[in-house]
Amino acid sequence: MKNIFFLAFISISFQLQAQIEFEKGYYIDDSGKHETLIKNIDWKNNPSEIEIKASENATSTFKSISEISEFGITNQAKYIKREVKIDYSSTNLSEISKQRNPEFKTKTVLLKTLIEGDAASLYTYEESNLKRFFYALPQEEIKPLIYKQFVAEFNDKLLTNASYKQELLNHLKCDNISLTYVENTDYKEADLTRFFIRYHECKNAEYINYKNKTHRNVFKLNIRPGLIASSLKVIDGTSTYYYDTEFDTSVRFRFGVEAEIFLPFNKDKWSLIVEPTYHYHKNETERVFKNDYITDPTEDVTLDYTSIQIPLGVRYYMFLNDDAQIFVNAGYLLDFSISSQIQFQQHNNIDITSENNLVFGAGFKYKRLSAEARFGFERDLLVNYDRWDTKGNHSISLIFGYTLFE
Repeated sequence: MKNIFFLAFISISFQLQAQIEFEKGYYIDDSGKHETLIKNIDWKNNPSEIEIKASENATSTFKSISEISEFGITNQAKYIKREVKIDYSSTNLSEISKQRNPEFKTKTVLLKTLIEGDAASLYTYEESNLKRFFYALPQEEIKPLIYKQFVAEFNDKLLTNASYKQELLNHLKCDNISLTYVENTDYKEADLTRFFIRYHECKNAEYINYKNKTHRNVFKLNIRPGLIASSLKVIDGTSTYYYDTEFDTSVRFRFGVEAEIFLPFNKDKWSLIVEPTYHYHKNETERVFKNDYITDPTEDVTLDYTSIQIPLGVRYYMFLNDDAQIFVNAGYLLDFSISSQIQFQQHNNIDITSENNLVFGAGFKYKRLSAEARFGFERDLLVNYDRWDTKGNHSISLIFGYTLFE
């Protein structure tokens, strides 16, 4: 059941588009350049159409790749339409090619501009798990930068065709770009962007770095104290002499430090989160015998539970304005118990080893301050025992946050 809730949560979250705004931009078609408002969704995959409108109150329409040759978001992004050769070689090890040469398909696409300069320009195309880079010298056609992994036919060794490095050496020469610098330039957006910037600086040429115009907040560190409430029922599955042992709902303190990494698309709306959290839970109750004629029909039972919990999850922001956001998140919680036991007055103690579980939450953030309500699904605390079982161990948390730096 908890997996169904988790999948439903993710499905709904991916459909949310709140606060992805229409922003000032332009597009070019056969009749010329048109100033307009463009819905800026900070595309992960290169778009094949854009949504536009003439003014804030106007009805939006769509322009497909067949209708435009270029579009841009003012001071943020630029896409140009070109027919290019794209290497569709698979990187899946079960399908990887034994051919060194790229497997080109000619396709008309909107290339994303990373560096636009007087000396050279760098572009990228992304589609599902495929990401390719292209470059152009002034007054020349756009060419692919080739990088392909393949398997040698004679020994199945994984090899790499890194011809892009030779392209950089041959066509982007400059005094402060050494062979070693080229060799250390990986086929990654950050490395190639840095290389093209270095080339322009060496040539004392003008350039625009579109990569730096978005994604201001890459990493945040949040302090997260709060309260957590939960109850617990302990079941002795083989005994006929005792009722189930029930602990009352308890509220206790929790403290966590959350690292948040923002994903490079959708205008900082998606982030990955990890939050090591310290928990200490001590609770007492009585275990009741079923036989009324026993002189002392109860025994004391103590829950002594210390753990480090680490939720790994994804968060989605819905912006109300520049300072305020609503967010939802879901995660998989890893629980590491530390010298934890359920202690019986008259019987042997049992050690706690908890299973992991799913959690989801929703909250509000204003500038550096945040508050979140979180629900954790039920999980068994006695996974190492066939005889013992626990029920009702779901949790509700109220978590307060403070961002240390923006």
